[in-house]
Amino acid sequence: MKKNAAKFIFLLIITFLFSGCAHRATHEELIPYTNRIRSEYRYNYENKTLREIVALPDNQFDLLTASLYLSKELDPSVDIDKYLDKVETLAAELAYSLKNAKNYKQKVDAICNLVWRKGYIAYKPFWQNYDANRFRDLWFYKYSNIALLLDQHKGNCVAFSILYLALAKRTGLALYGVTIPGHIFVRYDDGIDKINIEPLEAGFYFSDQMYIEASNSNMPNDLCGGYYLHNLTDKEVFGSLLLNMSAMCYEKNQTLRTLRYMNISLNCAPRDPEILTSAGITHLKLNNIENAIYFFDKALEIKPASIIVLSQKALIMRSLGDINQSNKLFRKTLNITPVRSSEWFNKGVAYFYLKKYKKAVTCINKSLDFDDKSSPAWYYLAASYAVMNKKSSSILCLKKAVALDPSFKKYAEKDNFFENIKQDSEFIKIINSPLHLNNI
Repeated sequence: MKKNAAKFIFLLIITFLFSGCAHRATHEELIPYTNRIRSEYRYNYENKTLREIVALPDNQFDLLTASLYLSKELDPSVDIDKYLDKVETLAAELAYSLKNAKNYKQKVDAICNLVWRKGYIAYKPFWQNYDANRFRDLWFYKYSNIALLLDQHKGNCVAFSILYLALAKRTGLALYGVTIPGHIFVRYDDGIDKINIEPLEAGFYFSDQMYIEASNSNMPNDLCGGYYLHNLTDKEVFGSLLLNMSAMCYEKNQTLRTLRYMNISLNCAPRDPEILTSAGITHLKLNNIENAIYFFDKALEIKPASIIVLSQKALIMRSLGDINQSNKLFRKTLNITPVRSSEWFNKGVAYFYLKKYKKAVTCINKSLDFDDKSSPAWYYLAASYAVMNKKSSSILCLKKAVALDPSFKKYAEKDNFFENIKQDSEFIKIINSPLHLNNI
């Protein structure tokens, strides 16, 4: 991977050096291109709701415009026409350069060179563990916003993919969104020639196999559902954006907006396992158990090797008193290799309830290496140490869990897992005293 990246950077520098010698279109030369693009690709969604926009026929749905309407809903100061003008100007430059493209590689080079020549940059390559606390904001939230990308020239994989797809649509390039677990990119596919474009790596070309290896995901199983590594519709890409905005709203305790964006994302991409999983987790946290089970089952139909879904459904079964079914689901996670911190945590939970506490500690500690602000992880780690009669370790972890989320005090007080330390003075102090982050 490093060798390929180094080779690409060298070629990119050479490309930029020589492209500087090529004729760049003047403003006057671009006017006909801009006018044509504006006349053919301006969509008026005024007075339409997001649900009505995604219900439009595919030939009336525009990913860029829909994304900007979503941006405006989140921030009423967003000037949609201003951002459409920006993209149309970029598209005009691209259309001008494409007139001399003789093959698909030159077409792909043209769009990649344009985006990066304009100074658009990404924060981190996609194979970072994006649900680690230090990356979460960059990946999930505001940097999915296309308006912010156009303003600041910085964004994540969702925003960059939307920009590429918007430019491609306005210039006739055969580009599609493509997803793998936790990531989205774009692909040129004209029915004859096909090449993957990584929008977070200056348009570096990755093969399907390189994506599988770089993401360290359980792709052979994931591919069984036929959703990953396949060309997406623009509405399915919009579903990924809505998923991220739903996650942002959930973090802000905006429950109604969370559910609204989640439901619309399901209308856009009803077979996206990431969206189905998030829908299940959202309903579970809202105590809508029947809905949570429904979405978890749908996710498992497409992605049977999901540690998160298997573990979360196992917890539901346990809460409903079906211990045998719960343990059966937990055992299914044991042969799956975790990648994200949330997967390490959920595998640790599985080991915990299967009474393999040392392995639970190993997995949960691994999850905390990525995200040390996870109160559930600290709580389960405390419970594991308590069952193993490691009092000092249990107390330390419980303090961290309660400091992050005081509601864990009532759980610790009732949970039988802490029987070995409930008479300990430090345990009693945790239960009876307020704790804050600066106290641990």
